[in-house]
Amino acid sequence: MNLLESYDREASVQAVRDFFCKDDPDHPRNYWRIKRRYEAMYSLGGHSEDVTGIHGSSGNHTEDKLIAGNPYMRAMNSIKRGLQACSNQSRLILIDRYIEGKKVWAIQLELKLTGNDRYQKADQRACYEFADAMDYIVVEDDVQDLIPQFLIKKGTK
Repeated sequence: MNLLESYDREASVQAVRDFFCKDDPDHPRNYWRIKRRYEAMYSLGGHSEDVTGIHGSSGNHTEDKLIAGNPYMRAMNSIKRGLQACSNQSRLILIDRYIEGKKVWAIQLELKLTGNDRYQKADQRACYEFADAMDYIVVEDDVQDLIPQFLIKKGTK
């Protein structure tokens, strides 16, 4: 692996957009699926009746749930790290547009980006910064099964 490999900027930007926007069976490795499963891991819980009469004999269901969901917790932490690695403007664009679903005009107003062209360039830069950061983070956090490769090498699809 070279330190400075050549990447297809448009394909890499589109890979990030797909990750945040395509929540369907054809794109199973996406942000919304990870978020749903992560939240499901922490939202369920409660009292379980133990028919044996011995406290704790039925196992620790909360612990089992946390262990089973651990990859989703790691993936959410990886996404947060990737967002933190981006510049302030890029982080705001990614969160506001792709996670919170704000309208483009509202983001333009908030960031004082006049003109559609300036926003489009800032959005592309934000997606590319995220892709670049995640290239390292995904491997380090061992979440390749949940988060796809965003940086697309030139000449590949």
